[in-house]
Amino acid sequence: MDQARADTLIEQIGGMIIADERYADRRWSAISVVAVMDGGASQVSGYSYDAEGKPEAGSPRNLELHDRFEELQAATKVDGQTSWKTCLVQIKRDDLKTRVEFEYDDAARWKVTPKTLNIMPARLKP
Repeated sequence: MDQARADTLIEQIGGMIIADERYADRRWSAISVVAVMDGGASQVSGYSYDAEGKPEAGSPRNLELHDRFEELQAATKVDGQTSWKTCLVQIKRDDLKTRVEFEYDDAARWKVTPKTLNIMPARLKP
């Protein structure tokens, strides 16, 4: 594992999310983005939340985020262990700190699908 590289990538990912045109015209107080890495393919989805906590769906538009998540997965890989399958990134506007959580077993834990559309906004809310 390359902790310094992982820290740099997390900072870059947080900055890219905050600057993403998807969220530029929203009055968000928090953002949650999920990256699902599944066999070489990636899915990035997310929600922004207003001051009252009301979610608005919207995946980041910056396609370079997929590359940064792939790099983060490689940087956090521990020899002899499996890589994480899903990454949850949460940012609150009040402190702009980026909180990251990894899921190693269940790739669908935070995955937004037609079946989970009703529950994911609450589950992903920072």
